Amino acid sequence: MLVKNTMYNVYIKCPIFSLYEEELFTPWIELEYMFCRKILLITIPILVLALSCLIIISVVPTSDAVFSSVSFVSFVVYVVFFVTGLGPIPNMLCAEIFPTRVRGICIGICQAAMWVTNILVTELFPSLDAMLGTAMTFAFFAFFCIVAWIFVYVKVPETKGMPLEVIVEIFSIRAADRKKSSAAKNRCNETDKKAEM
Repeated sequence: MLVKNTMYNVYIKCPIFSLYEEELFTPWIELEYMFCRKILLITIPILVLALSCLIIISVVPTSDAVFSSVSFVSFVVYVVFFVTGLGPIPNMLCAEIFPTRVRGICIGICQAAMWVTNILVTELFPSLDAMLGTAMTFAFFAFFCIVAWIFVYVKVPETKGMPLEVIVEIFSIRAADRKKSSAAKNRCNETDKKAEM
């Protein structure tokens, strides 16, 4: 798999579609011209659907051929849509949302968090599979995909076509609004306490 990530262009080459070693047929998706938020909102439900198929096929008794076929197709769909959406786009968004003066440190912290999470998923999967079973393990991961979709829907703005300064300003305004609202709540609580006395 080849991922070319620059500030403005991300090319994803999915080896799933390769027909030969020379990779004569491999689709390229250029994310520069697409909406990152929209891609996440489309691909995450497909991840949940693929995990749901894995859950169902683990619970429903079927023949080995059906089990193998559905598992394989679900796995391929999951990988293709993960590589298209939830894999590269958080890296792109991390590069856009932080102010220039702290961008390097913040991207480093985000990357460390992503790698720790990757290690946890890799290490926890066999343990969860042994403790909960295959269906519940996939349900566990599907739950977190649903939480990720809700987070993207509620909190992630569309950044396509915006200069970095505008994106940073959007997040600064949101942080300032939160700070003002929490300060107003604190003042109301203090006023209520004084009125009770």
